[in-house]
Amino acid sequence: MPQSPAKTKSWWNPKGYFTDKEAKIIVNSVIRDDPQKGGMYNRQGLSVKQIWHCAKDYDMWPLYALGLLFGIPKYPVSQYLTLSFRSLGFNVIQTNLLSIPNIVGSSITMLLITAFSELLVQYPATYFYYRWRNNSKAKKWDVMTPEEQENYRQTTTDEGNKRRYVNRIQRYFNNAQREFVFIHPAHLGQDSVFVLLAERVPNPRMREERRFLVKRTFREQAGSDDDEQLRKEVEITNSMHGQPHIAQAIYFDLRLTPDPLYGLSRPSLVIEYVENGTLDRMRNQMIANHVAMPNRVALGFFFCLVIGGFHPLEGEHVHVPILKLIDFGRSYIHPDPDNINAGVKQNIYDIGRIMRMMMDRDDEPDPWAAPVTMNINGNMQTFMSGAATLNRRGSTLDYNLKELVMRCQAVDPKMRPELHELLGELEKNAALKGSEKWYHDHRYWNWRAERQRDMASFLSLTIFWGWGFGIDFDDLQFPST
Repeated sequence: MPQSPAKTKSWWNPKGYFTDKEAKIIVNSVIRDDPQKGGMYNRQGLSVKQIWHCAKDYDMWPLYALGLLFGIPKYPVSQYLTLSFRSLGFNVIQTNLLSIPNIVGSSITMLLITAFSELLVQYPATYFYYRWRNNSKAKKWDVMTPEEQENYRQTTTDEGNKRRYVNRIQRYFNNAQREFVFIHPAHLGQDSVFVLLAERVPNPRMREERRFLVKRTFREQAGSDDDEQLRKEVEITNSMHGQPHIAQAIYFDLRLTPDPLYGLSRPSLVIEYVENGTLDRMRNQMIANHVAMPNRVALGFFFCLVIGGFHPLEGEHVHVPILKLIDFGRSYIHPDPDNINAGVKQNIYDIGRIMRMMMDRDDEPDPWAAPVTMNINGNMQTFMSGAATLNRRGSTLDYNLKELVMRCQAVDPKMRPELHELLGELEKNAALKGSEKWYHDHRYWNWRAERQRDMASFLSLTIFWGWGFGIDFDDLQFPST
């Protein structure tokens, strides 16, 4: 296939498909309709060896099968429909008119299938295969000791573009840099990589080594969207420097020559290394150990998400670890032309999503909304909420926290609490329910889980003892700005 309309000439076709004028018209039309196509890199072909390597990857076979089969019910009929009408004796105008019901019916069917897919998995075999594969790999990984996990990261023979790039970064810091040492890759994302580095300390007795994370994009073509996104993330992270609930950007000593990141050649973000993993892994530990989050722990995490860049409340982190928000590459400033604080409302919805997934131990980011009824400012209100699953009998969750989360995930932004209202409710709950006594007096059958020693055991099980090394930053989508 030709690389572009301007690259159709070859030794066997010296004239090409288009004249120079036609090629300019096509290129200008395509770039005008979609400017991003001007930065596409499609000049590197696949070799037979690469195609065979992809074909041998049996984990990709379900996706290959879907790609080959999903269009069979639709495309043969749509492509030959007009020819069938013409063969039956209809003229051009009649054929075009008879094609309209097919287009309308296809649109309606597509909408119905999209809605139906929210209720039922369309490809159950593929779904359950990948769930089984992921669970199998997770079990093997979880039984490994931290030392075995570290050895695997260093010696694995896994191949791929991301793995090769990590090896390049490792060689760069181990061979070309004397100030820093490569530890291991912390996370391989869709378009970027996080690697864990350590500062070389001549005398460890004088000062402990600092560890930090470096984020860098994969794609190498100039002007890629990933680079621009990372530059924006660097700018946003730097603007929130010093905020206690934000992972802090690290600035290297400017006296170091050359710049320690100069060899990476692409935009890079350096942030502090926060140990003990993510909320997603904590939720997985809760599921694996069949434990629920104590209400006082949930309240502390709720404070972290709502306060964000402001200073922590007094005593907020006496019993609950602090949360650090990261990964602001997709953040944006909402234009808000109607002056209704739409950006704040969206943030509150995202905060509710995180709290629901933790309190309900659910991995579905956007479940089907359902109606809920509650008392809001003295009036009984019924509205659709994405957190309706919390409103079930027999739950050990604090009903005030459940109502706040359900309001945060209200489909109608007008039903969501204002930021000052949400913070006020959390402060009131913290003042009223500062110990297990309140839960005991109100006959919560699991009130013992709210005791300080039981909360410490829960946090040790799900955070400090439950995980090894490494941080996964794409497991959790944090609120936008």
